[in-house]
Amino acid sequence: MSTFTEKGKMGISTLNSLLFSLIMITSIGVVHGQDLGAILEIPTQEGKQYLDPYFSLDELGNTIICFTEYDVEKDENVMCLSKYVSIEKGFQSIQYIEESRGMQAHAESMSKIGIKSDGTIIALFRIKESNPNNRFAGSLYFVKSSDQGKTWTTKEKLVQDPAAQSQSFFDIARLGNGELGIVWLDSRKVENQTFGSCLYFGTTGGTIDFSNQKVIVSGTCQCCRTDIQVSQDNKVHVALRMMNEENIRDMYYMSSLNDGLIFSEKVNISPDQWKVGGCPHTGPSMAGGEDKLGVAWYTMGGSPGVYFCYNESGSFSPRILIEEHGAHPQLVKSGADSYGLVYELTSPETKEFDREISLSWIQKGKEINRLKISQGNSDNSHPVIASLSDGKVLIAWSEIGESVSRLKYRIMEISN
Repeated sequence: MSTFTEKGKMGISTLNSLLFSLIMITSIGVVHGQDLGAILEIPTQEGKQYLDPYFSLDELGNTIICFTEYDVEKDENVMCLSKYVSIEKGFQSIQYIEESRGMQAHAESMSKIGIKSDGTIIALFRIKESNPNNRFAGSLYFVKSSDQGKTWTTKEKLVQDPAAQSQSFFDIARLGNGELGIVWLDSRKVENQTFGSCLYFGTTGGTIDFSNQKVIVSGTCQCCRTDIQVSQDNKVHVALRMMNEENIRDMYYMSSLNDGLIFSEKVNISPDQWKVGGCPHTGPSMAGGEDKLGVAWYTMGGSPGVYFCYNESGSFSPRILIEEHGAHPQLVKSGADSYGLVYELTSPETKEFDREISLSWIQKGKEINRLKISQGNSDNSHPVIASLSDGKVLIAWSEIGESVSRLKYRIMEISN
């Protein structure tokens, strides 16, 4: 049986910032790591706030965090990057993507990076562009760097079609051929479509223009995070929340065996039958895939809460409830049949808005251990988790205070 071991305790500092920008890079100083298990933070500058973390892997397997820095005085967001250094148990100096300044900050549709097998970095972010038909409209932009983020190209629109009014809720992953695949929700509709959005898929190529864009499914929930990942056997996995005419909004899955040239028909992950007249703003998270694909999600279909199931031999197992008061789950796989799951946890007795971050360890389809990750008496949201070497996991989240938002992180060891 696996258990979490916590080595040492440590107080929390501060971290503020909002990021959505791309081109030039500036540094703030090295963030040194500390004892395993301590709650750490990425130091922030005066008047800045940090939020919306996201993890990615570079071509060498190093973990990169990207996040948003918000300048309170300028009321402006910019996208930031930093590489995790395992020896120091901390992050390198922050790099700024100046072309992303003015981007939108969104915890379910945060800015992200993808890194090709040749080291080329693609940064994606959204800029709000309201129009008379949609006050929430915005466009996705991308920039690229071929020198490890030292310089960036001028930002370009992901979608050049003049009929496209809005794109959002995107995800990116490195494909088996070394290129990058991206999925996103798009306001354009296919013929006879009367509800929901469309999920588009595109890839990089010689010119990195994502020009081979195509619809892979229509009738999606308009405002929930999408997830794309590629397993070690190079299979492409996509999960998202769909909807129907009756406003049933459940999770579905598709896959591709040829780098996204052809996708399978959508399959219902779990028949939750959640009927809701608005968007839940909470999407699925996948991990693994070469043997058992784990999936975690939130629903209010039946009993509300964070659920987990896995796909083995082409079919999904019955869902299991992990936490009825959980929200915004993120999943990572560690070992043949073990998963680490992080999520927000709100106590029903808490009168004020006070969420904590919890880590559940799932083995052979059952939760075997749970650990509180965040500090008490604080409000925390939208955790992310990455698998490190030697059975460790890296967890980051936003700690929100009065007029401040900090990025906290923690390295946890899993021992057998």
